[in-house]
Amino acid sequence: MQKNNILVGVVVYNEDEKLPILLKKIHKVMQTKKFYFLFVNDNSTDKSAQILKKFIESHVSCSLINHKKNSGVGKSIKNIITFGLKNNFLICVIMAGNGKDDPLEISKIITPITSKNYDYVQGSRFLHGGSFDNLPILRKLMIKGFTFIFYFFTGYAQTDTSNGFRAYKLDIFKDKEININQNWLNRYELETYLHYKVITLSYKICEIPVSKNYLHGIKKYSKIKPVIDWWRILSPLIYLKLKLKN
Repeated sequence: MQKNNILVGVVVYNEDEKLPILLKKIHKVMQTKKFYFLFVNDNSTDKSAQILKKFIESHVSCSLINHKKNSGVGKSIKNIITFGLKNNFLICVIMAGNGKDDPLEISKIITPITSKNYDYVQGSRFLHGGSFDNLPILRKLMIKGFTFIFYFFTGYAQTDTSNGFRAYKLDIFKDKEININQNWLNRYELETYLHYKVITLSYKICEIPVSKNYLHGIKKYSKIKPVIDWWRILSPLIYLKLKLKN
């Protein structure tokens, strides 16, 4: 597979404090790698849209989708996948727009797909070689708890199930058993849904060590709302296990 077949999707919502740092790293990657970057701005109310527009205007291998209303991270990822399929990309990488994921590790996360024919690669901050600087202890406990719950529902052992830094072959979305175009998957549900599907449908998947580091001096990272978003993250496991949804 050629590097110019790689689509990198970056989901952004109110990240004007962190975006400049992330875009500097992306700019560096674009100097040597033929990746195409697609930014999805989920109707940010800060200066994120303006920052992204300025970056797009000065870089060729990237584009921007602006949502007219806040639609959720799931909807943003759907846009990225649809764009990738429509434009015949082979691999899609998803990363956060808040600076916790390192664009310099994109080559690392796609390697199992390009060299060993994996279908889906999950990043892990907890594997040897990964890192999680400044990770709040409560957040770490919650991540570990969710990873255990996922193991309980699937029997598949991993170390960092909730890590959103992932890569996958776009061909998996041609599988009729994977239907991401359902309205209930527009927010945090989609990532859990997709992860459950690739495991239970026996796709070739693996974890690799990556960094997931919180920048110094940043007061707020998470957009997750207690209870309501916790349910959104967990509910696909229940719905799919009980065959209440597909």
